[in-house]
Amino acid sequence: MLPESNVVLRLPRVECEERYQLLELPLEIVKKVKGNYNLTIRGKPTDDAVLCTPDATFGLRSVLVSNSLLVCRDAGGSRSTLEIRDTSHQVIECVPRAPDLERIRTLLKPSQWEGMDSKKRKRDMWTRDQLGSVIQASEKELEMGLKERNVVEYQGRMMMLPSRHLVPLLNILLTLLVVHGKNSVCPIKPILSTLSDHDLTEDFVLVVLDLFGEVDDGTWTCNLEQVIREIGLGLLARLSGPVPSETFESDWHEQVGDTWAHLATLDLLKGNHLTQTDLRNTTITSFPVHELSLDPATRFSDLFLTRPKWLAEEMKPFLRGLVRDGDDKARDKLVGKYVRVVKTAAERGEATEVWWYPRKM
Repeated sequence: MLPESNVVLRLPRVECEERYQLLELPLEIVKKVKGNYNLTIRGKPTDDAVLCTPDATFGLRSVLVSNSLLVCRDAGGSRSTLEIRDTSHQVIECVPRAPDLERIRTLLKPSQWEGMDSKKRKRDMWTRDQLGSVIQASEKELEMGLKERNVVEYQGRMMMLPSRHLVPLLNILLTLLVVHGKNSVCPIKPILSTLSDHDLTEDFVLVVLDLFGEVDDGTWTCNLEQVIREIGLGLLARLSGPVPSETFESDWHEQVGDTWAHLATLDLLKGNHLTQTDLRNTTITSFPVHELSLDPATRFSDLFLTRPKWLAEEMKPFLRGLVRDGDDKARDKLVGKYVRVVKTAAERGEATEVWWYPRKM
């Protein structure tokens, strides 16, 4: 603790080779430190460093300061005498940023599951710790990112289950849910028995059931919305071009069955498709947000190349990944930089529409 009145600063008696980087922590991180939570630096050696708390990710950037900042230590004598160990003219700031979760897909794609009929053995698969060391995300964000990308831990390795390959398996699960279950709860025994005929091991089936619901005391409680959405995403991934929206929805309803068809609505697939309406019909095209650039300028450019103007609510799902989820202030700041907002005058009985056009840079 520094003395309350004054201190004496002196240079070291011998040349000091110590060098320090000063990190300025925002209050959000200080609270985590006081709560005895760990802070970690994550990423590959070639990445720009990020600082992660248990539930958030921060970019690090150097900022020059006008005053010299002195790093001092007790000189070993009087408490009022300090020895200068280093002088700094910059601090490292922590800036909130979105986690880089798309690297999960990049790293796990070579070893991804290839469907119920595949007999290939996968090599060079990642462990959970290996994956966590190179994904620039907090533990909470990483867990959410793994679940959103259908990544499970199987036999000690991380495996991604692509939506297009999950469709047949999820179709079987929904059928078994109707035959053996009640509402969204089904005993596990008939599921394991049926899927063993497809050469799927019990361990693998259980991790899939856990991904799409909860396994407890011999029963599986299905997350119906998640399963139905995943089947829709799988059907979208199979599209090679625009198809009539009515045809796509009919196929989707057929895959989920009559019991659950009313839950299969296009709202579940926001941020993964585009619809186009002309005088004759409405078509749907696969357009997944994860294939868009993480660079804001490139992302907005690509979106406006796809459509010259967007309704605000239609574009917002395609901005995911540019800022932290729920950070509307940061998203609106990006929109203000790249978008020109135009409101159409409301006609009788109609609400005002907000259109987004590209801003000239």
